[in-house]
Amino acid sequence: MARHLLSQVQTAARAAGTQRLLLEVRAGNGRARQVYAAAGFGEIGRRLGYYAGSASAPIEDALVLALTL
Repeated sequence: MARHLLSQVQTAARAAGTQRLLLEVRAGNGRARQVYAAAGFGEIGRRLGYYAGSASAPIEDALVLALTL
């Protein structure tokens, strides 16, 4: 499902003349990172301590990813 949705976003972005997609993902979200990597996204930055911590989740960085269309 996620791969299909991401593919649709890429198709629509290309049709609109978009040259690059950007997104951010929680550094610890391995499954999402795998989906984005398989789609060709690469890391271009990191936002340190971006996601606030809680009793059940630590403070976590956000990875900034990009895909050139």
